[in-house]
Amino acid sequence: MNFDLDALRELIAQSGQQELIVTVICIIGIAVAAANCFAGYRLMQIWVFLFGVVAGAAVGYWLGLQFPLSVPVRAVIIFVAAVLFGALAGFFQTAASMLLCGLMSFSLAWSLLLFLFGGGSPISFLITAAFVGILCGLLALLLKRPAIIVITAFCGGYTVWSSVNSLLGLLYSRSIYWGGIAALSVIGMIVQFVTTRKEGR
Repeated sequence: MNFDLDALRELIAQSGQQELIVTVICIIGIAVAAANCFAGYRLMQIWVFLFGVVAGAAVGYWLGLQFPLSVPVRAVIIFVAAVLFGALAGFFQTAASMLLCGLMSFSLAWSLLLFLFGGGSPISFLITAAFVGILCGLLALLLKRPAIIVITAFCGGYTVWSSVNSLLGLLYSRSIYWGGIAALSVIGMIVQFVTTRKEGR
């Protein structure tokens, strides 16, 4: 018996609970993004570990697909890879933090480019987003606390505000939409700088 993602999607579709499942996932995402906005720097160790676990699970899943293995064996491979990558991410925390901040910035830049210039060139979007991700990752490596706070606050603020608007179906003017993102991001930065001021860099 093989794990079939298409079969899982079909099962969810047949259950008639698609909207509920999407709503629950969206609410969880908003909660995580809010935590990132207001406590991203303090939670970075947790984010790094979770990042390693998810990456390890993905690698383990891919490895399991390369051989005709049973589901229990694949599950063990995924678990071992997840634990191993999580431990490695924690051990190389500085490098992992840089990579994670870079990926968050890349994702945010990509989303903004699609939102603002949806009809543009995907290649130019990819190059621009990659440049932003690399730059922000290097800033996180060099500046540490200030850069991580700014990156997590803005990424979290953008995700929270845009997700809440999508979830509730709110329609605002662009000025209110971007003003809400900016306000939430700035509040997140202030909260993080105040609550971590004793931690220095």
